Amino acid sequence: MAPSKSSKASSASAGAKRRSLSTSTATSSKAKTGSTLNSSFTASKASATLNAKKSGVTKVKEEVGSSSKTSPSSMTVTMTMTMTTATTKELEEAKALQEEEKKLTKSYGKLIRESSRIMGTAIHDQDWLPLEVVLRVFDADPDYGPCSNQSRLERFERAERLGLEPPSEIGAILRSKVGLARPEYRNSVFSV
Repeated sequence: MAPSKSSKASSASAGAKRRSLSTSTATSSKAKTGSTLNSSFTASKASATLNAKKSGVTKVKEEVGSSSKTSPSSMTVTMTMTMTTATTKELEEAKALQEEEKKLTKSYGKLIRESSRIMGTAIHDQDWLPLEVVLRVFDADPDYGPCSNQSRLERFERAERLGLEPPSEIGAILRSKVGLARPEYRNSVFSV
């Protein structure tokens, strides 16, 4: 038997009352915590910022962790400070990798030109790095054995063990910090 129109309307209004009641409860609890959090957040933020300038992120974590009223907002300050420090470290590492890549590109200019000649002009425009072109030519060379399911360095080392005499420049590129750090240098074109 189908429910009548009046029972549908009463159940809909009951649902609306429950929703409005839960919404008002959530709003009132947010308002109470908001005022408490604002005062403790301001104090924590000020002391955290002052300590961050003096002695780094470790102090900020200790200060925020030792306060009796630690709020989620003050934890945000700590996370932001930590992320900024990590980002700075990552930027320094990236800059060092760029400098090393420039040195490798300069020292292997002849090899890069030769590889570009072998590779030819791509039908589709690729933004390959000069060292990546050299490594792609190494991937395509059948003289050093198959290169499926292994990194370029593994293939190079296997070719050395078998006495196939792969170019030492390839080994130098693959063993450099740049070669180990960047996946476009580390992974073979054919590796899965």
